[in-house]
Amino acid sequence: MKNSEIPSPQPNLVGWEHISSAPRDGSEVLVWNGRSRHVAHYDRVESEWVSPYRTTTKRLPVTPKPTLWQP
Repeated sequence: MKNSEIPSPQPNLVGWEHISSAPRDGSEVLVWNGRSRHVAHYDRVESEWVSPYRTTTKRLPVTPKPTLWQP
């Protein structure tokens, strides 16, 4: 199954939690931003969710901001 064929997560699906309950200790989690899923962690310095991928100068923020997460 292709990634685009997987249904979008909804808040009532098992395993997805509101982003406010996500760990902010640098742990990588799966986040949903209303468009797609991303592996990300919360960057306390930037105060935003960022992917593990980098440009030459910084990590890429997840935009729009995530609303749901799961381990």
